[in-house]
Amino acid sequence: MRVHNEIVSLDKLELLKRNARYMEDATYRRLVANIRKDGCLSSVPFCVKQDDGTFKVISGNHRVQAARDAGLTEVLILYTDEKMTSAEMLSRQLSHNAIEGKDDPLMLREIYEEINDVDWKEYTGLNDDQIREL
Repeated sequence: MRVHNEIVSLDKLELLKRNARYMEDATYRRLVANIRKDGCLSSVPFCVKQDDGTFKVISGNHRVQAARDAGLTEVLILYTDEKMTSAEMLSRQLSHNAIEGKDDPLMLREIYEEINDVDWKEYTGLNDDQIREL
């Protein structure tokens, strides 16, 4: 598959009508706050370019919606302009949602404890109680 990247207006991004992946409200609010603080997305959505020049978001729907809610007007995306069947798009969507790693608890604690700024600790979404449990 051939991929490209481009900075595009959020108006050109079409979110999925159905998404099996959901985000709890507190987590989503934290995502919006992080994007607002950064002023950009720090990981890019994956899209398919459509014939009318818009992009269907296959992976990163929450990030795109959060970028809108954070007041951004444009974002960097990764996209393909190759035609995909509906089955291919759905398969990629589910694959991107299902493949995820796990944290090594000791390494997570070690890295977290290296952060010496309270605001940046808050940015991680973790807290001292969670780290102590590790």
